[in-house]
Amino acid sequence: MECRKKLIRLRKQRGLTQQELAEAVDVSRQAISKWELGTASPTVESLRSLSLFYGVPVDLLLNDELPLPDPGEAAPKEPPPQNKVSPAEESPLGNEIKKEIAGLKKWVIALVVVVAVLALTAAAYIAVTLREGSDAIPIDELEQEYVGFSLDGEFEHGW
Repeated sequence: MECRKKLIRLRKQRGLTQQELAEAVDVSRQAISKWELGTASPTVESLRSLSLFYGVPVDLLLNDELPLPDPGEAAPKEPPPQNKVSPAEESPLGNEIKKEIAGLKKWVIALVVVVAVLALTAAAYIAVTLREGSDAIPIDELEQEYVGFSLDGEFEHGW
């Protein structure tokens, strides 16, 4: 029997709607529909959730050669917990690792910002230098040049 047919049969044996099953295994109703139509396949995590919910091995769902057990043999089980915490996250060492990663992320972001500012500064400097081009007078020539002027008569300042 095909996987899609097994999923339909298991759901109907328990008197569930697609919506009820979707809520129980934390997927969308559309996902259940696609699995039962055969237009999509469940993910590994979804297969695991279905297996736990129906109380059947994953291999039974995937292997077309294996028949489904009689309705009385497989009892519905509670859906798997939704907010699972991995063993690494439960331990103090796992929390320390998460803190270290968060700290490293901050440093990486700061480094990226500094590099971006330096790159923008360099680009602005190059753009200004290129814009000034050939009519720019070197500072050495400016220092040597003497511009004299004289004031003849009165100077009005207009203040």
